[in-house]
Amino acid sequence: MNGGGTLGGIVGVENETETPEVVAQTIYRQLRQAGYSEQQVIALAGELLSLVTADVRNQNPG
Repeated sequence: MNGGGTLGGIVGVENETETPEVVAQTIYRQLRQAGYSEQQVIALAGELLSLVTADVRNQNPG
């Protein structure tokens, strides 16, 4: 993870020692507290995976 800051006000990453699991749990908890349904969180996760997949494919054509 990158250094400190916020991700659109959703989650603050205090230092690089936070694991992806901790960040994911924080994002999930904050989304649910903000009123996102389980189905909306799943849809968001799918969209994020699609964006990452597209970036990886664009970086490694062939």
